[in-house]
Amino acid sequence: MVGLWLTHTGPAWLTTASDWTVLLYAVAILGTKTTTDTVAEYVIDLIDPDRWDGDITFELAEGLTQLRADIDNGADIDDVLDSLRASNLVPELLSTLRNLAAEYAARGDEDENQRLLAAVQHLRNADQYIGYGSELDALEAGGTCQKNLQ
Repeated sequence: MVGLWLTHTGPAWLTTASDWTVLLYAVAILGTKTTTDTVAEYVIDLIDPDRWDGDITFELAEGLTQLRADIDNGADIDDVLDSLRASNLVPELLSTLRNLAAEYAARGDEDENQRLLAAVQHLRNADQYIGYGSELDALEAGGTCQKNLQ
């Protein structure tokens, strides 16, 4: 806008404006932009309040959604399974849930601890069926997982 005013091009309301009027236009545009951004941020936070938490679980879910879409669109399923195995996604999720269970147990919330340990058992079974087996055992032997299922 200032460039147009300086070169005397554009609409008449701009080319014939005084210095103070152009400054007023600039302040009005900046105020409108700031207000619009503030309202947009508020609405976005209402829709997705965790977007500023640094929470990567939403990114992981989006990635898995994209992977599922790729499978639906004809991706080589053997390559997808190999990538799933190589990524260690299931063992890492298993370890994360196990650590969460231990934290809940330390806090004294035995119900949540038991629910998470049940999920850990199901993930362990899933992990063994898709072929991680020995890698998961090595992960547990390395001390990454703090609590064994018994």
